Amino acid sequence: MPNYRFCDNVYLVRGYKKACIYDLEHKKLYHISKEMADFIEDCVCEKKEIFVRQEINAIKSLEENQILCGGRYTKSAMPDIMELKKSVRIQFAWIEVCNSCNLRCIHCYNESSSECHTFMSLEDFKKICDELIAYGVESIQFIGGEPLCNKELRQMMEYASGKFKMIEVFTNGTMIDKTWCEFFKEHHIRTALSVYSYIPEEHEKVTNLEGSHKKTMQAIEMLKNFEIPYRVATTHMKGIEIGEENTKLFHINPNKDVIRMAGRGNIGLLSPDLIKKKLITKNTFSRPLNPDAVKKAVSGHQCFASKIYISADLEVYPCVMERRLSHGNLKNATLENILSSEILSFNKDKIKECSECEFRYACYDCRPDSLTEDIQEKPYYCTYNVRNGFWKNADDVVQTILNSK
Repeated sequence: MPNYRFCDNVYLVRGYKKACIYDLEHKKLYHISKEMADFIEDCVCEKKEIFVRQEINAIKSLEENQILCGGRYTKSAMPDIMELKKSVRIQFAWIEVCNSCNLRCIHCYNESSSECHTFMSLEDFKKICDELIAYGVESIQFIGGEPLCNKELRQMMEYASGKFKMIEVFTNGTMIDKTWCEFFKEHHIRTALSVYSYIPEEHEKVTNLEGSHKKTMQAIEMLKNFEIPYRVATTHMKGIEIGEENTKLFHINPNKDVIRMAGRGNIGLLSPDLIKKKLITKNTFSRPLNPDAVKKAVSGHQCFASKIYISADLEVYPCVMERRLSHGNLKNATLENILSSEILSFNKDKIKECSECEFRYACYDCRPDSLTEDIQEKPYYCTYNVRNGFWKNADDVVQTILNSK
């Protein structure tokens, strides 16, 4: 029999009980037994010299699927997926200019309301802006609370204008008027708006403010008329019906984004159907493999490695919803000096059970979406049992989550 090697861009990743073949060339993921993983390794490491018919047929199948091919591997017998690891760098920053808000949304990650009174100063914003530019951050988003509650927001935007490739403000839209639209247009400010339903009453079950839906709709229409780039973001939660689409101004995706466990977000806002949308199941990995996502997962966390959240008091967190980890504070430090390599590289190799899972580099991970204070907790919505290599019954997992309330 000839010598064998893995085809280009194909890697074997072992788990506690089973293994996966990551074929980045053809965007395929194969779930295999430990025995098959051992057999493949024996083939490429030349540990086998005699093959029975069943093994010959297995090799033929591996060749047909372009997993193995003839010839020695020039680098090493077993290509290591860690060779894909690359240096990471922050490219995007959320900037919390205040935690105050004229609404009191039932799921708010920041627990914002009109009773919150922390505002970023213009002086502090300029320092942050200069730090981000010096570091090379390309995109920023103004966020709150409701950013428009900060009376110095215009000056902040004027200072940032032209310094970044993309500037966006995330708003509930209720405070946008013609003057704001003219300002956004002049300074090339994009907008993102929260809309929870096509039905006013349903939307207002979330915002806790009568008339908020009408104001947001008026804002979206103005933004469209002024040709200001805008997008609508929706968080789905229990008891809120999105209704039938009744406008051409925007579309609500019924599958994105399910409420996360941050701030006022809690299990009580999840229905069995919404939990099922969150579950990591066998079907999760039936989609084509994303080579770029795999490389990111090897290098670090898909969010922590490229994004930061700067709070109104200048504390730097890895995510808009993650407050259990902090890079440090920018009051008397530079961004370059405080960024933590431990946080930037916080991938699933550092998560309990996930570190032993063969799917770990193909699995999306939202760290803040957690039921405990343990930052290393396995996702509560994962249905895979790494210890026995089998998938749990989805309904049983849903019931377990609901019982945790």
